[in-house]
Amino acid sequence: MKNGVHKKKVAFILPSLGAGGAERVILNILKYWDRESSTPVLIVLDKRGKLADQVPDDIEIIELGCKKVRRSLWKLVFVLRRIRPDSVLVTLNHLIAVFPIIRYFIPRSIRIYARMSIVPEHVKNIENHYSKISLLLKLFLPAYDGLVCQSYFMKNALISQFNIDSKKVYVIYNPIDSSRILPYLHLACSTNYKKSSSFDILAIGRLSSQKRFDRLIEAMRMLTDLPVRLFICGEGPLEEWLKEYASQLGVDHIVHFLGHQSNVYELMIRSDILVLTSEFEGIPNVALEANACGLPVISFLFPGGIDEIIKDGLNGYLIRDCQVESLVEVIRKIVHDYPFERKKISDITLQQYGAAHIVPRIQHLLLSNSPN
Repeated sequence: MKNGVHKKKVAFILPSLGAGGAERVILNILKYWDRESSTPVLIVLDKRGKLADQVPDDIEIIELGCKKVRRSLWKLVFVLRRIRPDSVLVTLNHLIAVFPIIRYFIPRSIRIYARMSIVPEHVKNIENHYSKISLLLKLFLPAYDGLVCQSYFMKNALISQFNIDSKKVYVIYNPIDSSRILPYLHLACSTNYKKSSSFDILAIGRLSSQKRFDRLIEAMRMLTDLPVRLFICGEGPLEEWLKEYASQLGVDHIVHFLGHQSNVYELMIRSDILVLTSEFEGIPNVALEANACGLPVISFLFPGGIDEIIKDGLNGYLIRDCQVESLVEVIRKIVHDYPFERKKISDITLQQYGAAHIVPRIQHLLLSNSPN
């Protein structure tokens, strides 16, 4: 209570503090949240994870102490009835799909919102469990007061496939933490900065079937006549298989696995391009962050909305047929004639997607049911 005015409270719910895209987005929101008019609270099922040390010091963390979503629901009821937030933002489809079940057991005044990360209808043939989630989403998504989408592609898909009222669906792009990137941009302008003589390709993500790093490794086999190197950052179940695949193709000397990297910005500054070869994504944080570092993004045109942020020849290229041969052709073209103005890419990206610009829209939505 300040000068007799009620200070609102907003709860953010995450399954964990692992190094995932949704977790990083929420932490960026918390960092840039204006605390004058409202107080953010972070609720996590399990507070362990590689991003635990990035939670702002003044944020209250409430840990439910369970790993399974289905076991967390009644604990969520207890916590929400105790802290009585004005709004709740739920993330990740597994939790979003079942959270409205508890709406009847918490104060009716609490507005609930979901941040959508992917549209299951587009990936259920790739990941079988998404079909079950899709059924739950069709049942429960209409119960939310608002849905935050990362792209217009996602918004249109939700409206058409889940019969959602368009007035409840908002497009707000993921925020970039410019304060962490700017020091590395200064490094790029430093006289001490030295660029490698090779053409360095960067790839970042979980080493899983969704990301299809095998496509990129296959492309490297067709580029051995050029001075190219590939650096892959990330961990996951396919790590050993991908290393073996690189060895089988005879490119293990130019394909380097760097494991999990807590800070990839210097790598982005020193690389020539970032490549995305996923089967599906939302709007990848890594693409926005790469552009913020001035790094062009070469991406397959997968479902999710990547074409809303990547424009051919300006900040990257889109591989529309998603074929390895087409990717190789584009990389060859860039190696021989690098067309990008990296400072321009960085300036435009930070202006459009910087957290200082994006987070106020999210805050306004959660506090007043409008993003403007």
